[in-house]
Amino acid sequence: SVEEIVKEASALSWEAKKPIALHFLCDPLTREEIKTTVSYPLFDSIEEAVGALKNLWIFKMLRQKTERWDELRGMDAPTLYRFNSRVSLEINGFRLLEHFDIPCEFPGIAREENELVNQAETIGYPVVLKALSPNFTHKHAHGAVALNLRNKQELSDAIRQIERNVNQQGASIDSFLLQKMVSPGPDLFLGGKRDPHYGPVVLLGPGGSDVEAQQSVLCYLAPLSPGMADDMLDTLEAEVTIGCLWRNSLKGILVRFSQLLLDNPHIAEIDLNPLRLLPEAGMAKVLDVRIRREGNPSPQ
Repeated sequence: SVEEIVKEASALSWEAKKPIALHFLCDPLTREEIKTTVSYPLFDSIEEAVGALKNLWIFKMLRQKTERWDELRGMDAPTLYRFNSRVSLEINGFRLLEHFDIPCEFPGIAREENELVNQAETIGYPVVLKALSPNFTHKHAHGAVALNLRNKQELSDAIRQIERNVNQQGASIDSFLLQKMVSPGPDLFLGGKRDPHYGPVVLLGPGGSDVEAQQSVLCYLAPLSPGMADDMLDTLEAEVTIGCLWRNSLKGILVRFSQLLLDNPHIAEIDLNPLRLLPEAGMAKVLDVRIRREGNPSPQ
């Protein structure tokens, strides 16, 4: 009988912990009569039954999201990092990332060519060369970056070319950064700033040299819970294919980076760009850091 079918469907739904939507193909009067004899919901059309299942799924997703956002946010703060005024903000930035266990390609720093050559031998070719200047922070835009230098001669040529580029713009060079050239991969932009109304916020989007032209940058309030970090990555998937390979690494970086912002209120802005996704390691690594502290206007 119809009552037995409804009873079996109800029991199966409870046992499997899955919703079952019922619709009987019969005349409306018979269907209304059946409704008066059973407690399980019956739908007047197949479209109504499918719509109910869809709404139930949306409700479940929203409830799960609420639970994820109610997770413990942030992390236990490490000991306070103290900026060293005797070294550049870039070096302080890399040390700060290491302090918060955020993977980065830590650079060597030197001004003279022979020092850079010696460091390159220690790091191992190929290397990346970057110039630090008090007149600018956007190194690519000022011709102050040389990639994939494979030997001593290429390194020496790059030093002289960068010096010419910078001198032509009326700028000066304080020193050079030297890093190991890492494998190619997708690049992300991870940034933070102190909003005058909302406090520290985390920014995430596609990375690269033209990041400031990007319109698709996500913005979340710090601190982040693991669930909030997951939501940021889910949204970012529309722009950058992340996949499960890097998700755990990126979740941890987002949570720890949000704690970094909380624990360093003197940082007005910080940009990690690029944050490179490394295929062979299944991890993400910061390749460059830009910091602006409160009261210190940033050069162009």
